[in-house]
Amino acid sequence: MTGAHGLLPRATLREVFNVRAPRDARGRAVRRAQLDNFVRLVPITVLVQLITAGVLVASFRDNVDSLWLGLWFGGAVILCFARMARALRLRIDADYARTNPPSLFKICLIVSALAAMWLIPPIFWFDAAGPGERLFLCVLAAALISAGTVTMVSVPPAAVCYIALMLLSCLTITWKLGNTPLMVLSVIYAAMLVGAIITNSRQFIANVRATLDLEERGEIIQLLREFEAAGSGGLCSSNSPSASRSATSPFRPSRAAAGGRCRASRCAIPTATSSAG
Repeated sequence: MTGAHGLLPRATLREVFNVRAPRDARGRAVRRAQLDNFVRLVPITVLVQLITAGVLVASFRDNVDSLWLGLWFGGAVILCFARMARALRLRIDADYARTNPPSLFKICLIVSALAAMWLIPPIFWFDAAGPGERLFLCVLAAALISAGTVTMVSVPPAAVCYIALMLLSCLTITWKLGNTPLMVLSVIYAAMLVGAIITNSRQFIANVRATLDLEERGEIIQLLREFEAAGSGGLCSSNSPSASRSATSPFRPSRAAAGGRCRASRCAIPTATSSAG
């Protein structure tokens, strides 16, 4: 089955959700592009998480004990800053990136830890919250579950882990509200997001493969041009005038010798005619 790039095959679900490092060179290049794209978006993801956590703490400060809010927010800050520090070091320090490359399995663990952090408010603080805080928590959960499709599109396993845990948070809220239709809609919405992640991830892999093919073809064309230039130079040197004269002089008579034989033949014709007369 071909994708949007003509003859390039579309990535299978096994390739999309494979957590292990690929063994072939093409697969390693694709995985490297996936991880680089994810690492590049980490600062934005961390900033959104910190802002959202700060707003939640400010909203729940009147209904939840400050100690628990402080512990929760402190844990979120530690996780976010540790994640940002590693991402920045991977982008700045080439030696560190070579000796400690990012791993998709470790990314899934870190993303799952960040997503599990958002299970605490609906499980422990939802009952003590007022109507405004409950509405804010519902909107917050829907916004965070949507963010995974944007910032983690290149790493589908991590995105699915994040969406699954955020869906559990949404289901906890809808269960405590006793709203069954909203619970069903949450499941449908999460399934649609997973489908969008699979589609976008396949498109991302196809784009990376097409770029790699173009680079390989460009290298081949460059080698052919260099080979053609080297061959043309040899032919031109062999077809030079001096080489032509040196190649033909042992076998072909010179113009002076040919002219002398012609003059001798013209002189010999009258002599033969006069002797015949």
